[in-house]
Amino acid sequence: MSEHNVELAGLTGGEMQLITAAADVRRRTLQFRHESQQLMAAQDQPTPELAAAHQDHLQLLNWVSTGKVDLAELGLSADKAESLGDKAQDLETRAPNLAAWDYARLAYWKQVNSEDYSESLDRARKMVAQAKDIPKTTPAAFLPDALILGIEQRETRDRTLPALEKVAATAS
Repeated sequence: MSEHNVELAGLTGGEMQLITAAADVRRRTLQFRHESQQLMAAQDQPTPELAAAHQDHLQLLNWVSTGKVDLAELGLSADKAESLGDKAQDLETRAPNLAAWDYARLAYWKQVNSEDYSESLDRARKMVAQAKDIPKTTPAAFLPDALILGIEQRETRDRTLPALEKVAATAS
């Protein structure tokens, strides 16, 4: 459907972008939860204590992916946030998975503090893509993905979707 037809149906291009972004975040959240649960199910859990620890890690990943985590829980302060970009840049070629985590934490800190976080978020995404061949064998390996999802959840959560009737009118 062209942008012109969308506007005739009552939705603006911005509303369509928001609907698409919200749907993409929802799809990727479900995919993320599925992948992290598969990891937990695949791991040997020889003791009840280890099984409980794995369940706690899964809950942490899900909490981080909501975008409702506190900065202190991520070990972030203004002083630490300033150095994250340099640290991440140093890690890009040697450990892109760790660079992704630092860039994602920096982006989250900037987002919470109403600063422009787009460059840090883009770099975090790039590092996640670059680290795709590094096996995710522990819950910690999913933290950059979870935090990126959390940032995107906050982006879409803070915006209002068009009314359901308006969206339904475009389908008819």
